[in-house]
Amino acid sequence: LALTSMFVTDICGNSVLDLELSDPLPANDFVPDTISLVAFSIDMNSGGLLLTFSDEISDPVSMLDLSEVVLQNAASSPTEMIVVGSAITLTTGASQVINVQLSRNELWFL
Repeated sequence: LALTSMFVTDICGNSVLDLELSDPLPANDFVPDTISLVAFSIDMNSGGLLLTFSDEISDPVSMLDLSEVVLQNAASSPTEMIVVGSAITLTTGASQVINVQLSRNELWFL
């Protein structure tokens, strides 16, 4: 972190000491941003798949690769699986809950 004395003053008007670009203050710790799927639901009547994430997805249409989603008929040792490759992302703005429309073939599989 680098900053100039113009960044902040205390209640007496004293300026913070400069932190020069040539000698910045290193971070004490760095926690990378992570995201996970925390819940999902499927509406069998409409074919809607709601995906709820731990953090906001800024641009779901371009950031989600639905061909990486697989629906299967069991949590372990599934006998049938389908890739959700032809579904359409309906949520267009930043959101934690993303609405996806499954195709007829994908819905038929379920």
